[in-house]
Amino acid sequence: MTDGSMGKSMKMLLIASLAVNVLVVGVAVGGYLGLDRQSPPRPPQPPDMALGPLGSAFSREDRAAMMREAEKAGADLGMMRDSLRQDMQALLAALTAEPWDPDRVQQSLAEMRVRTERRAELGEKVMIDRLSAMSPEERQAYAAKLRARFDRLLSRAPSPGQGD
Repeated sequence: MTDGSMGKSMKMLLIASLAVNVLVVGVAVGGYLGLDRQSPPRPPQPPDMALGPLGSAFSREDRAAMMREAEKAGADLGMMRDSLRQDMQALLAALTAEPWDPDRVQQSLAEMRVRTERRAELGEKVMIDRLSAMSPEERQAYAAKLRARFDRLLSRAPSPGQGD
């Protein structure tokens, strides 16, 4: 072998070695930096039926079934989401308006309350229907899950006077 060909092959070997080293370091650093990563958060459930923690204690399948039942009963869940968005935009506009108009804020809140009550009534109906279709064991499991969620919620809430 000549010095030229040896130099060329040595250069290729060094480049390959450097590439492997960079790859190994990249994997190691990426793994280290990703240690505290959690799985992505679940997307929030749509607030179509105002059930709050009561709804979140149902399984994903039960919630999907309740949404289907609400739609079968004629509920337009897309329109409900749009109304919620519009209500919030109206409230934010009223809160930031100058000059301050408490009547406008009160009107926005009153309109939100009416729609929230409608969603709650719908949610209550489909929830009762779903619970009625469950076996006693399934209802007990739901109650246990709801109790655990409620206890967890209360444990995170500040004591009176601490949230100031």
